[in-house]
Amino acid sequence: MKIAINIVLFLVAAALTYVLYQGIAEPIQFRSEWRDREEAVRDQLIQIRDAQIAYKSIVGKYAPTFDTLEQVLRTEKFVIKSLSGDPEVDENVVEIITELSALDSMTTLGINLDSLRFVPYTNGIVFDMESKVLEEYQSAKNIPVIKVTANVKDYMGKWATPKYSKYDGNYDPKRGKLFFGDLNKPSTNGNWRQ
Repeated sequence: MKIAINIVLFLVAAALTYVLYQGIAEPIQFRSEWRDREEAVRDQLIQIRDAQIAYKSIVGKYAPTFDTLEQVLRTEKFVIKSLSGDPEVDENVVEIITELSALDSMTTLGINLDSLRFVPYTNGIVFDMESKVLEEYQSAKNIPVIKVTANVKDYMGKWATPKYSKYDGNYDPKRGKLFFGDLNKPSTNGNWRQ
């Protein structure tokens, strides 16, 4: 009888140890996963923003689709104009035009155009991207704007349930989004934490 009681107490102690361990490990594991996944998505959004800014410097507005963005950045060139001489002093000012491959620039920046559109930690889910031209904004005309978004529920995988909100009040996998840009004003700022 004494042995049976000891075995039961040992099993209860083991179960309580496991429950205690899970209670400590789960929040740590969640925060680590959230930080790592959010950082990967943020880095991808920054690369998309850089690619869109490069596209805009070539075309004059933001790309409406990833296919258009990729096609232009693979085939077009940046045109850089500079002046030789001072136009206020010298009448013999020469304009120098230099062309640089957009693809070479993207490669130098470490931007992979083949995988740019895909949200990290997903099986091929594409970032939501919308661009348009505002007819007027604070007396300026024809202002290009863009917004690129990833849903938290897409990149958090098994962690995308409201149960993990108890570990961080800012975590909302159903409505949470990571994005840059604004369709109502010219901005390429992101909403991520620093």
